Amino acid sequence: MAILAAVGKYFLCRHCYRLKYWSQLETPIDRGNRKVSKLKERLNRKGLHQKTRDRLRQKLDEAIARDNELLAMKLGRLLMRHR
Repeated sequence: MAILAAVGKYFLCRHCYRLKYWSQLETPIDRGNRKVSKLKERLNRKGLHQKTRDRLRQKLDEAIARDNELLAMKLGRLLMRHR
């Protein structure tokens, strides 16, 4: 089953219109931010087993560290352009 889109004059599938999903338009920083948000949501749930909570905290710390690295690299590139 195909979902049709009315982007132009005709109803066509997303392939024919060459449409992309939102996730395909995300930058690595956007993906990282979305991952951090999802992990925070999961950690806020009640009734999590302690092992699960610890594992999610570890993943969250790693995701935040990756985000910080990406932001630092982006900032470095921006600063190099303006010199």
